[in-house]
Amino acid sequence: MNLTMIKNLMVLALAAMMAGCNTSPNAMVGQETTGGLSAYISIANPGLQRDIALVQAASKRVNDLLQAMAVIKSHARTAQEFEYMFAWYDADGFEIRDTKAHWALDRIQGMEEKQLTAMAPNEQAAKFKLMIREPQPITR
Repeated sequence: MNLTMIKNLMVLALAAMMAGCNTSPNAMVGQETTGGLSAYISIANPGLQRDIALVQAASKRVNDLLQAMAVIKSHARTAQEFEYMFAWYDADGFEIRDTKAHWALDRIQGMEEKQLTAMAPNEQAAKFKLMIREPQPITR
């Protein structure tokens, strides 16, 4: 292997690692269980992990649809912009496609708590995932 080929392989490996670092959102996952809601947080973005935390999560049935609620808290001293989206799953863990779902831009003030809510797209939804990420600018 010559030096140019090694350099090209190193550049490709570095680009692949950097692409993986930028696309992972934070995910707060909740599901209905017999004893109430079981919620946990999985952090993939170090900046948001430091600034935003899950405080409370709950769900209830409203007219046969699952309504999800999560309370997040900012640990930063300044305002933080973020995007969030709810994903929905049936009792077996299969994703339910929601054609109306999109990333919503929001802002949380320093040290503030904020409640995020959403309604499932259909009555098969039994679990939800709240994904939070840094704002992604729209490019053309």
